[in-house]
Amino acid sequence: MGAGGGGSISAVNLDNANSGVFEVEGTDAEVVFAWQVFAGLKYHLGERLDLGVMYKYFATDDGAQSHSISAMVSFGF
Repeated sequence: MGAGGGGSISAVNLDNANSGVFEVEGTDAEVVFAWQVFAGLKYHLGERLDLGVMYKYFATDDGAQSHSISAMVSFGF
């Protein structure tokens, strides 16, 4: 389990973006406060093999948010 806060950077760089109707060009970037919480489980299958799953929620002050579920397999050697 864990939680954290910090910043999220969104950047766009359009060089000669052409849709056939109009052309767009420019660069912009923005930094906003962001935070996340996460939790996971790992199951030890054998001497060198583990399986796990993790859930993470990420959100920013400007309204962007995401939910993600990840699966993992780790093998030690």
